[in-house]
Amino acid sequence: MSELLKEYVKIILAEKVSESLSSNQVGQAIGNEITALGGDVSHVTCKGAGSKEGGHCRIFLNDLKEKSPADLMRLAKQSVEKAFGSRATVKNIGPVHSGRFDTYEVKSGGNVYNIVFSGGLTTGQRGGGYEYEGDVKRLLSSAGAKVEDVGADTTLSDVFLKTSSGKDVGIEVKGAGAKFGQPTLQYSYSSAEFMAPAASRSSQNALLVVDILNASQDVDLKKWMNSIKKSWDKLHPEDKMKVLGTQIQPKDWESMMRSGIGQSGPNISMDLDQIVTYYKKKKAHYIQIQGKGLYAFNDILKLGVTTFVDAAASLDAFIKPEILKSGGNKVLRASISLNYRTLAGSNMDLANPEDAQKFASALKKR
Repeated sequence: MSELLKEYVKIILAEKVSESLSSNQVGQAIGNEITALGGDVSHVTCKGAGSKEGGHCRIFLNDLKEKSPADLMRLAKQSVEKAFGSRATVKNIGPVHSGRFDTYEVKSGGNVYNIVFSGGLTTGQRGGGYEYEGDVKRLLSSAGAKVEDVGADTTLSDVFLKTSSGKDVGIEVKGAGAKFGQPTLQYSYSSAEFMAPAASRSSQNALLVVDILNASQDVDLKKWMNSIKKSWDKLHPEDKMKVLGTQIQPKDWESMMRSGIGQSGPNISMDLDQIVTYYKKKKAHYIQIQGKGLYAFNDILKLGVTTFVDAAASLDAFIKPEILKSGGNKVLRASISLNYRTLAGSNMDLANPEDAQKFASALKKR
């Protein structure tokens, strides 16, 4: 079979696959592929998507502010290609389906997929965090620091800088009320253990959380996990749950919650040192918290800045397992939380131009 004929067959098959799916299924397929490609998908809504006439899917990204137009164009094109198995073309046709966000027109298999990327459900909280992160970067850059672009790499801390000798210095930046991490997990009912997904974008940190949850032996946590399986099995007796992964659709979860399941499990205590370990795995030496200041995990620049462990010693740290939406379906996520509203303020704050200058000067001396 010639290459041209092979491509024609792929186009016909892709067209048939797309037309056999509902608009929401098309959106779910695209959303799942965007998640696999590194996008933090909150949820997806579609109207008439995947038809010859067009329609559109709105992809809500929690990390939208980290994405450039080139990133979004790549995600739109590659997600359609991976979802439906046929080559695609993409172009930005402007704010056709939204007064604010551009539409990326993807053509594949004889069909048109108009994709609009919007901010995620957590935009109010995380969007403010991204804005604050941007402010910190601008202040450091204005002070002469070389700020590295790590893009949407969730395995690294938010801000990376270079010393004059070329060493990396990482700073985690937290807006007011932000979580201290929220990895996606899975749960095996045969072994009664939490697991890190094979495609986890931050596997080291996910494994750290998995180890804490598996070691907890919390009775209420086991009851909550078993209640999810029991409710699912009642709803789908033909497909009993062996592993909690990405199979719970929103409509299923609504039915399951009516049986009395809570969206969140119990708080599982963790040591403060484990939060430090979590961020050290992301190569963070410091953490900047909005309204509180800069703290050191490892004061590599010898600034004499307040250490995080000392400032937070009296605070309770915990992990809260939750069922949240991602890529169209419901998934298990573990929110690492610390009530740092009562955290003692630091002796240094990168939101202060003078302290940002002090930090930049320390980089030049190393």
